[in-house]
Amino acid sequence: MALSAVKNEALSALKLLEDVVIFKQKFYMGAWAQYEDAKVGTFKVLPPEFWQRQELYILKKRRFLVDLNRILHFITIAECGSYTKAGQKLGLPKSTLSKSLSSLEEQMQVRLLNRSTRKLSLTYAGEKFFQASLPLITGLQNAHSQVSELNEKVKGNLKITMSYEMGYIFISKVIPEFMESYPEINFEFDFSSENKNLIEDGYDLAIRAGELDDSSYIAKKLTSSTVGFYASKQYIQRYGEPRTLDDLQYHARITTPLVNAVKLIPSEQAKVPAPADMACLTSNSILFNKRICIAGKGVASIADVFCVEEVERGELVKVLKGQEAININIYLVYPSRNHRSKALIIFNDFLLNKAKTTKFS
Repeated sequence: MALSAVKNEALSALKLLEDVVIFKQKFYMGAWAQYEDAKVGTFKVLPPEFWQRQELYILKKRRFLVDLNRILHFITIAECGSYTKAGQKLGLPKSTLSKSLSSLEEQMQVRLLNRSTRKLSLTYAGEKFFQASLPLITGLQNAHSQVSELNEKVKGNLKITMSYEMGYIFISKVIPEFMESYPEINFEFDFSSENKNLIEDGYDLAIRAGELDDSSYIAKKLTSSTVGFYASKQYIQRYGEPRTLDDLQYHARITTPLVNAVKLIPSEQAKVPAPADMACLTSNSILFNKRICIAGKGVASIADVFCVEEVERGELVKVLKGQEAININIYLVYPSRNHRSKALIIFNDFLLNKAKTTKFS
């Protein structure tokens, strides 16, 4: 065999090998070394069958280099249960998806879907492949999204409602950092204890305490707090300090509608939890209640997160320690039917991360 013919066969094999990433280095280096030997006359001439075997080996390996788009098409078809719905979701014709799935099955030499005129269903092999490939595709999509966001400026308007107290003890402390990082996101805050209709009133987000009564909303837990009992030093000096929940029936109580609705859990020493109707003052403002409590007019039921500063300054004393009401959860709430903007997603994630490290005081 002429030296030029050997070179051509070596270069042809190299071209095939360049398409097979996982085997590229091993075969490329081996074939190129043989080609270099041929140039200096020390190359041992190999029969054509050698190169044919290499090509056959490479083509067999190519079967396992599956097109990720075909896997995405398969997963979407399986999730949607039909070619038509999957096509609408991906923006592709039904025929394209059908051809893609057939190619994937042919490449893998196994049937993934049972097809009928009524519905599609996964075969046993299809179910196994779906479970194994779903995390892969999801991870790649997330990675692509995260990298793409690095090159995009996030902008938009966010309309948010929450109580004044939550805005004061938490949002006011963390939002300057967020505004520095995302200067093109504009905020409109409504500080209100009223449970606004997020959809009708056009709110993107609410921060609310207590369990939700509207299942159409999506909620993510931000933090939680026990509801403690607080009194001023002058009130304790004048009326004494309650020692059990049962003692509360002999004290003036200051509370909110939210805490009134919470069933108090007595300690082992307490006889009966204090009835909600014994409150002498009820308002929907935690700030107002704290002022009245500091003025010595009763024992207030307030979430601990809202009284840290007053306790540190000696304005309030926590009583009935260990006999608190149940935890009240504080949630980030947004309408489930609305598509969340990138600005809202980033702000939500920021608040959830800050809540883990921020002192609520």
